[in-house]
Amino acid sequence: MNDTMDLVIPGFCGMGMHLRLDGFRIIYVLIAIVMWAVCGLFSLEYMRHYGNRRRYYVFFWITFLATAGVFLSADLYTTFIFFEIMSFTSYVWVAFDEKKESLRAAETYLAVAVIGGLVMLMGLFLLYDMTGTLEMDGLGRAVEEVLSGNGVYGSGGTGRLYAAGGLLLFGFGAKAGCFPLHIWLPKAHPVAPAPASALLSGILTKAGVFGIVVVSCVMFGTDGNWGLLVAVLGFITMFLGALLALFSVNLKRTLACSSVSQIGFILTGIGMCCLLKSAGQGNGLAVRGTFLHMVNHSMFKLVLFLCAGVVFMNLHQLDLNDIRGFGRKKPALLFCFLMGALGISGIPMWSGYVSKTLLHEGIVEYGEMLARGMGPASGSLIGSAGGGVHPAGWSYGISAVLGAPAVWKAAEWLFLLTGGMTLAYMLKLFIVLFVDRHPVRQQEFDAMSSGYMNPVSRTVLCVCASVIPVFGSCPQLFMDRAADLGQGFFQGNLLGHKVSYFAAGNLKGAAITIGIGIVLYMAVVRGLLMEKAESGEQAEGRWDNGGSSSGVNGGNNSGNNSGINSGVNSEINSGVNRRNNSGGNSGNNSGVNSGNNSEVNSGNNSGVNSRINREVNGKMCGLYLYRYVDRWPKWLDLEELIYRPILAVALPGIFGAVFRFVDRYLVSTAVNLFLQVSAVLCRALDHMADGLILLARKTTHRQRNGEMVRWGNDRSAFILGHFIDYVASLGRRLPGRRKGRERNGSVIPRLIEGEEVLKRTGKLVEESFSFGLMLFCIGLCLTLGYLLVVFFRG
Repeated sequence: MNDTMDLVIPGFCGMGMHLRLDGFRIIYVLIAIVMWAVCGLFSLEYMRHYGNRRRYYVFFWITFLATAGVFLSADLYTTFIFFEIMSFTSYVWVAFDEKKESLRAAETYLAVAVIGGLVMLMGLFLLYDMTGTLEMDGLGRAVEEVLSGNGVYGSGGTGRLYAAGGLLLFGFGAKAGCFPLHIWLPKAHPVAPAPASALLSGILTKAGVFGIVVVSCVMFGTDGNWGLLVAVLGFITMFLGALLALFSVNLKRTLACSSVSQIGFILTGIGMCCLLKSAGQGNGLAVRGTFLHMVNHSMFKLVLFLCAGVVFMNLHQLDLNDIRGFGRKKPALLFCFLMGALGISGIPMWSGYVSKTLLHEGIVEYGEMLARGMGPASGSLIGSAGGGVHPAGWSYGISAVLGAPAVWKAAEWLFLLTGGMTLAYMLKLFIVLFVDRHPVRQQEFDAMSSGYMNPVSRTVLCVCASVIPVFGSCPQLFMDRAADLGQGFFQGNLLGHKVSYFAAGNLKGAAITIGIGIVLYMAVVRGLLMEKAESGEQAEGRWDNGGSSSGVNGGNNSGNNSGINSGVNSEINSGVNRRNNSGGNSGNNSGVNSGNNSEVNSGNNSGVNSRINREVNGKMCGLYLYRYVDRWPKWLDLEELIYRPILAVALPGIFGAVFRFVDRYLVSTAVNLFLQVSAVLCRALDHMADGLILLARKTTHRQRNGEMVRWGNDRSAFILGHFIDYVASLGRRLPGRRKGRERNGSVIPRLIEGEEVLKRTGKLVEESFSFGLMLFCIGLCLTLGYLLVVFFRG
């Protein structure tokens, strides 16, 4: 599909917004719409008991709009805007329960999102500075110019370009769940609501993959060095995620680690796209496999996480030892989970087999190309054939080592091994839910077979699960057509032939994967990750370290539970009778025999009853006298081992010490010195001012004593003052005047001062009136000017 539709909003956030519809974007926007619709319908049942569900729905739909904006974006600036909105609104999903575990996981999620966003922004700054564009259409040509030395920085631009690409890979990889930034997935998924987990894993991680595809296939599509980097990250992420999932004993955590592994498969495919294209080979297989596995993973995790949501909304537990046996006698749940498990495991006739076969064929094709001598040592991997640049020094040595055919043969087997690990942990989950029996609550679980899921949830879940085998059974009809629409976004080569998905060679790879998975399940899961529980531990109520189970004994003797009790009472009673009779007790013994029914069934566990319960429960529970244990070392957690000590302890401590030193020794010293110098200067200026004033008073402004100077302007006040003083003196000489306080001084100064006040007041009134007249004139002129303009324009 070459036709596109573009929407450009100039000036949006300073640089404009550019949205586009093409084949890839149409498919992923449709996937987002379907996933949000299904999760919204499922949330109606899942969230009905939560009081803060309105907040959930508000951010639920805001995140949908932001995610759609990411997939529709046609330039990295628009991608960044919607990407950050999506990250912050989805944070509310993780913190939804507001419990300690939820808030800590949300803290990790937000920290990764913020750090990744800031690093990505720095990468965008560098990229725009070197290329002058963030448009996806023009990035490829602009990057080629920089790599060829024709950019703004000449030959020095190559390092800057790789730095920009690395920063962008960091930012997008943090959201995708790429190693070593995968730490938020195993912690966020178990605490988030199940519909939110389905979206976080199925679609939000693909927003990160979207950015990685742009950076890798659009910017560095012909750069073999970059392809090696992404492929290595993909292999590590793929294997590590599968290993974590294999060790996990939490249902949603297992699925979260599985998401990390499947993202590794996708990253491996992206790396293969770059490697094959850089060597001048067709990369159609890798392109189609990568795109189809993105689509498949979205479908798988939608189904699997909603199945986990069904379990959680009925039991409110996720530990495998607590939920074992819940899926028995629930055919709809079994069908949906089985379809998702078979699909993600790559079993033939399910859609996951198609995408994994294409990815496997891409690895095989590249290995065969290296075996023919077209490796990095001969310069074909990275050179003129690929349009890239020759590595130098140690990087060339690494490329040569990683380009050895034996290395890629090992990579192929690592791919098959990881596929087998996927089958092993999905088989573990399936057996836990649908084969195992719970030692205490199985009858309670069986009683839920009718009302564990409402018709709406059942319908949407079954429809989504049914798509997986339909697509896998007819890959040419559905999946090849989807790949034809989406592969143009990867800027890869078209596939010149039809793929025979069910050919013997491809089925051989699937058979190897299945064999590895079964061996791993028997050897690792059942041999290493399960431990046998003592029958006495179960009878005394210590199943799963005091988990939800109250013990077989409690179930038998409580008087209310009829689960195991109903099945073993007869054997208990007959066992007691046989033991009593063999001991020489008659039928009317009042000891153990006479209290057969009362002592054994009343719940008063003492004497023989305790011993018999342990033996019989051990016999009856022989099929599940084991529990799943998490043998992954607690200390081997990247977040707790590395990230938190560095970000929360080491860096604050280092910067705190630096700033304390600066504050104590540099700032304080500088401030004290400044204050002392300022004090000296101020005192000098003060003394100088005092000296000038004293000098003026001794010279030009010397104070006069005696008769007042008669200024010509004060003649009237002077005459009137003299007259008043003369009259006052005559009044003081009149005979019979009562003695009182004599008035000293003349009234002349006061009259002069009053005259000055009158003059100043009059002048102020005159000036105010003049100012008012001036403003009136200005306003009148402006009005006349406006009228003239209006008149002449009319």
